[in-house]
Amino acid sequence: MQTFKFYDTMPTMECLQGDTLDTFRIYVNDFGDLEGCTMQLILEDKQLIGTAKKIKTCTAIDGGFEVRLTSTDTSSLHGTYNLHFRMKDASGLSHRKLAGILIVRPAVQGE
Repeated sequence: MQTFKFYDTMPTMECLQGDTLDTFRIYVNDFGDLEGCTMQLILEDKQLIGTAKKIKTCTAIDGGFEVRLTSTDTSSLHGTYNLHFRMKDASGLSHRKLAGILIVRPAVQGE
């Protein structure tokens, strides 16, 4: 499990196509009341800025949110992606504070 605060910086991560990544657990304790807030993990292809390749809704937990990229999520990915988390508060304001890079390499098939 990878645990971050919403204002942290994420390290560059790598995986193979079809990998399941550790669960991302994001705490937003400094934000205040999270009632009515939602969070999404967004993967944007670095070659196509502004185009989301994958958007995954996070699950609310005590003090934050969590989400996991599964083998189904990564099997169609290849290349370098901006990975960031977008939180919408109860009034609809969007907050993007936590970001990093995800490199997905092709999985070589063996015998």
